[in-house]
Amino acid sequence: MPFLIHALRARLRHSIRARLIAMTCLIVVGVVWALTLVIAMAAASMLRQASERQLAQGLEQSAALMSNFLAVRESNLNLWAANPLSEAMFNDPALAAVFAPSLRNYFAGARAHEPWIAHILLLRNNQLVYDDSGTLQSTPGARAVASWLRGLPDGGVSVLNLKRLDGGSDRYALVLKRPLLKEGTALQGAFIALVLDLDQVQRALFERMHIGGHGFVAIAASLPDGGIAVPSRIDGNAESLADFHAVTSQLRRAADLPEQFGSLVIRHHPLQAGPLTLIGVASSNDIREPIAQLILYSGLFGLLALAIGTLGAILYSERLTKPILDLARAALALKQGNLTDPIACASEDEIGQLALSLESSRQALAGQVEALESRVRQRTSDLLQKSEEVARLLDNSGQGFLSFDADLRIHPGYSRECTRIFGREIQGLPLPELLAPDDAGQREFVAKTLRLALDSADNDLRRDAYLNLLPAEYQLGEQFLRAEYRLLSGDQMMLILTDVSAQKKLQARLASEQLRLAFIVNALENRDDLLEMLRDYDDFRRCALPNLLNFQPDAKALLAELFRRVHTFKGLFAQACLPTLPRALHELESRLNPLREREADVNDIKLALGQTDLGAALEADLAVLREKLGPDYLDAERLIQVPAPVLDGLEAEVRQTCGPDSRLAALVRQLRFVPISRMIAPHFKAAEQLALRQGKPLAPLTCEGDDPLVDPLRYGAFCKTLIHVFRNAVDHGIEDADARLLADKSELAAIHCHISASAETLTIAITDDGQGMDPAAVRAAAIDKGLISIADASDMNDQEALRLVLADGLSTASAANAVSGRGVGLSAAHQELLRLGGELRIESSIGQGTRMSFILPYEAALQPRHPPRSAGAGGELLQPLAQLTADFCRGHLGMAVALDGGSRQLAAADLLEFTAMVPLRSGVDIAMGISVDRPLLLEMTRRFEPDCADEEIAGLADSVGAEIANTIVGKITPYLTHLSRHVDMGTPEVVDGETRGRFNQVGCQGVSGHGAAGRFIVFCLPLAAADVC
Repeated sequence: MPFLIHALRARLRHSIRARLIAMTCLIVVGVVWALTLVIAMAAASMLRQASERQLAQGLEQSAALMSNFLAVRESNLNLWAANPLSEAMFNDPALAAVFAPSLRNYFAGARAHEPWIAHILLLRNNQLVYDDSGTLQSTPGARAVASWLRGLPDGGVSVLNLKRLDGGSDRYALVLKRPLLKEGTALQGAFIALVLDLDQVQRALFERMHIGGHGFVAIAASLPDGGIAVPSRIDGNAESLADFHAVTSQLRRAADLPEQFGSLVIRHHPLQAGPLTLIGVASSNDIREPIAQLILYSGLFGLLALAIGTLGAILYSERLTKPILDLARAALALKQGNLTDPIACASEDEIGQLALSLESSRQALAGQVEALESRVRQRTSDLLQKSEEVARLLDNSGQGFLSFDADLRIHPGYSRECTRIFGREIQGLPLPELLAPDDAGQREFVAKTLRLALDSADNDLRRDAYLNLLPAEYQLGEQFLRAEYRLLSGDQMMLILTDVSAQKKLQARLASEQLRLAFIVNALENRDDLLEMLRDYDDFRRCALPNLLNFQPDAKALLAELFRRVHTFKGLFAQACLPTLPRALHELESRLNPLREREADVNDIKLALGQTDLGAALEADLAVLREKLGPDYLDAERLIQVPAPVLDGLEAEVRQTCGPDSRLAALVRQLRFVPISRMIAPHFKAAEQLALRQGKPLAPLTCEGDDPLVDPLRYGAFCKTLIHVFRNAVDHGIEDADARLLADKSELAAIHCHISASAETLTIAITDDGQGMDPAAVRAAAIDKGLISIADASDMNDQEALRLVLADGLSTASAANAVSGRGVGLSAAHQELLRLGGELRIESSIGQGTRMSFILPYEAALQPRHPPRSAGAGGELLQPLAQLTADFCRGHLGMAVALDGGSRQLAAADLLEFTAMVPLRSGVDIAMGISVDRPLLLEMTRRFEPDCADEEIAGLADSVGAEIANTIVGKITPYLTHLSRHVDMGTPEVVDGETRGRFNQVGCQGVSGHGAAGRFIVFCLPLAAADVC
């Protein structure tokens, strides 16, 4: 059906003939429908009036008939009341039985002609004397009915439910009562009653009385106790009778009859002086059926008229539309450019006149077209000449000119330089894909910003703002292109590309030379710091890194430690302006960073490290120093300095001679101390240089407050990691000048470093007045990295959220760069702080700035140190080593162990079944390790390697014991910073029978402990020079 409707609408839209036929059909249908409606309404009104008249006439005739009927019955009843036989029935009761047959014969003649007579009764007071049917006297209700009849008035008509006489009958009867007469005088207490069957009366009087085809007349009698009694059998239509009985059963009196009920029209006529009412009923079906037939005939007539009208419209429309179709074809040919064929039409009416007008227009248009074509040819020739001149100028300008519109596709007419720049013809290609072929994010940004700029052509301020957001330079391979954007008329834009690769290469060479020059200057100014950094890095590369790779099984912990070390070295070397090594370390970070996003193992880390030649980068920077400053620059032994071992020996000699608590011992120790500001100040220059590169005005940085002397061996590693705090303050904290002015701040940003020292603590507070840290952003970054769940984030307060920045790998930066973004810097600083036993407090306010307070344990200069717990260089380390061993067993192995007491002298005989130790070199010259009972060792192995079978445990026990010793000794290294500048851990070795004798020398100390499976001892053994590898 929808398809047919669509096809019909399309036909009507494209055909006048179809519209003419449709209009004719609609007119015919409308006329027929209107005539049918008018005729139907008129006929309905006439039929209704006729029905009303018939109903009124029927009621009048029925009322007269009923009145005559009752008058005759009254006359008969009076005649019967004066009959001598009736009188004889009352005068002598003994003779009543004798006269009863004669009286019955007398009444039988009346019954034969009047079938509506139900009973003829004679009553004396409340006694029924005679019943012409002979059945009433024996019924149970005879006496009650007699009493009821005695109470009736002598004149008029009453209604009796025959059910009172005969329990099986539920019909109604009319009762007429008269007193018996003797010689014209009424006998006292004697009555005659005539009982008429209402159904028989209805049948006799009104059976042939019909109103219309479905109407009738009925007798209704009001009951004494309310309600209407109607005949149970009425000759009429079933639907009309159903509605009639429904309405009469609901009423209490005849006067309440409605004029309309269902399909019935009801009128009533009460008879005088009695309960009787005649009801006339007419059916609305007597009107509907003729109307329906009339509509049917009208519809057939309408169809015939529609067919005739349609046929006429078809025949006439063809003649009418032919000139129009001819004219339409001529107009179509004219539209298609046919100006040679004349337009002719045989019609002489308005359409013919239109054809003549159109022909005149064709002739005029043909002349104008010829003139325009001649003019266009001339102007096209001129335009081509000018275009060639402009193209020649653009092609030889050395710049790429191209244009585009909102779809960002290149229009034709770009300069020849564009073909050289992109290496192909670019007409119709998307501009963002040409400018950023390998960077999807930049392509999306360029496309979005260009469209916004084109949409803002009517707003100069907004358009300029969007154009300023677009990149000013693009890099395509080795080409560097400077871009200029110009808005053309309409919604078009021009892009001017200039190849600045040569200038960029020159700038890169200048920057490289400047960096080399800055490196040389810094090397001259900070020679000691630079050489120390280089030694630390070489020690990390040659010793610490292999140890980590060989003895750290946890890949995640190994990766975190590598990131902290590499990130710290990168920051320090960048601060020292090394030209090659920081870039190599940044590339190493980029290779290691994907490993944090997945479950990498140690082999993956080794593979990533093998792809970066850290030694070559270091050697390249050292070559610059040798070239510019000579080979002696790197030879530290030629400097007039006191080597750390000599100073350590001097300190030991003073302690032995004067006592460890003497003032001289404290002064000797203080020889290595330096003002803490000297270790922090180099970071100030790095921060200022970074702010200058990022275009952020920054006030000069200085240290404020106290400047206590500190041991660089103890605090040096921590102070080096503060570079991350200052660089983060510049990169993440302070805003650029425009943003600060919008925030109503001074254009010149400020970073303050305040130092305060007390008897036991040293506080370094670094404060910036930048934008502060957003706790919500920190939570989001932590959730994105999988460090916390959404539920944990919602339970955190802002202070707890801010401390998440200390987590390894967490950064709020959108992307990592050479300065920050790896999430390692603050973690490295925090780890160094924890190694010193310090505490970090973070205070930040959005829009106001951030304050980081590093609280470190501190012992003021000239204060004697507490004596060690045992003799020997490593005696003071025994208790920390024992505690670390107990913590390792509980936390890592899940074993309950306890320490037995303090340290004691240890001999070879005291060693248990298995013993492993790790030598510590570079001036410390001690060996530390653990001795364990074999059952306890087996239990440790089982817990250290839970996936191994029981039969494999015994074979792995010695190697696992050595690894446990290496792990525990490795955790004690933070306690060694005050003993030597460089502490080199050797490889763990298992003590056998030949090496047990060394434990009998003086100074071997041990602390014992026990667990459920056996005993253990942690020990510290001094090593002779010959024992040191």
